[in-house]
Amino acid sequence: MEFYTTLGTYVQGELERLSRLHEANIPERGVISRVLCPSKMQDKKTNRDAFSVTHEVPYLELDYLGIVGDRHQRAVRGSTAREKNVYPKGEMIRQHRHVFAVSEYDCRVLSERMELDVTPELLGANVVIEREDKQNYSLSKLPQGTYLLIGTALAYEASIPPLATLVKYATQQGCPITGNVIRRAYGADEEITRTFVEVSAENRGIVCGVEYPVEHKVRLEAGQKVFFNFATGVCP
Repeated sequence: MEFYTTLGTYVQGELERLSRLHEANIPERGVISRVLCPSKMQDKKTNRDAFSVTHEVPYLELDYLGIVGDRHQRAVRGSTAREKNVYPKGEMIRQHRHVFAVSEYDCRVLSERMELDVTPELLGANVVIEREDKQNYSLSKLPQGTYLLIGTALAYEASIPPLATLVKYATQQGCPITGNVIRRAYGADEEITRTFVEVSAENRGIVCGVEYPVEHKVRLEAGQKVFFNFATGVCP
């Protein structure tokens, strides 16, 4: 997680985010177009991209700890250099990174900036969410804390309870790990990695935690509806 340094930088940064949100064209309801996961056939010892590249699958099985069988499926994890301003490395903290979602539009924006085909697979995405009318929109600019309520393919409004609830934890930032995956995929030089880190901060997708279900597992699959609910706070 990245942090603002002061209240002043927070206000300025969030005002800029809000101005970009008006241009994001986020719908009230989206649809899952693809679901993806890392290949279980790959061996991390022999393929360093085994857990960073995903491929399309018929469905993902989900519980409150994340995607079943995924390396991020857990309740807690050890802190890393990402949290160095808050915790010593290795402190056990809550796991919020369960599902990584992108839109095709954000991938196209990255592709144009990189002058390479940056696919959801190369980004390591788990879910691709589109507008039903196929218009361009930026999922990456979805406000932090937004609830993504998953419904059936025929749903016109969210059921109570939904099939599943994902909550946006953070916007995924550019990082050298994924930059190196893209570089190796195209046999490019190290400048590609640096370029990816520079241009992907606002168009790389979002990381979500699973809030529901807790007592059973569900499937995420193409065609399911996604209802965006924007949280305001907790009532008394």
